[in-house]
Amino acid sequence: MRTPNYLKSSDTRWRRHSLPSVILLATLVLGASAAQEMPRINVDGVIPNQPGIPLPLKPGMEVSIYGQHLGPTTGCTAGAWSDVKQLCETAVTVGGVPAALLYVQDKQINLRIPFNVPTEGLVPFVVTSEGRASLAVPVQFAPYLAAITLSGLAYVDMPVWIEIQLPDPSILISPSGPPVGV
Repeated sequence: MRTPNYLKSSDTRWRRHSLPSVILLATLVLGASAAQEMPRINVDGVIPNQPGIPLPLKPGMEVSIYGQHLGPTTGCTAGAWSDVKQLCETAVTVGGVPAALLYVQDKQINLRIPFNVPTEGLVPFVVTSEGRASLAVPVQFAPYLAAITLSGLAYVDMPVWIEIQLPDPSILISPSGPPVGV
């Protein structure tokens, strides 16, 4: 094996300390970066928690965030209607407002969107775990909408029957808890 040029130097102090110092420095840097990974939210990683509920999101909905380094390896659970804003050294803000956390784990977070966030447009989600914050991920929000449609044909000087379709009550959650009967 050939001796590298920097070890052939006449300065013995360099030869004696350079290689162990480089190894020690590399170990410290690599060890620190592995232990302090920044949380990352997957592309399209913020979705409604209940199957079949389409995007966009709305205040009060329960959602799941999927990504990497979001929390501890083993999951932490809060009560179903708790208002915990930090769980296992992890917090989430939605539009700058702390969200109520339901479950936190390395690759998934379940939370309830706060009611005092914007109801329309792109709203940023940020995960902070052990003091390190993810990049903001914008997610589309829209208000709950009702639909009014004609239930049949309309004639001049005749009554008109309309249908009013309200949002599914199972997805409407008020600040005081779930809707009655759900």
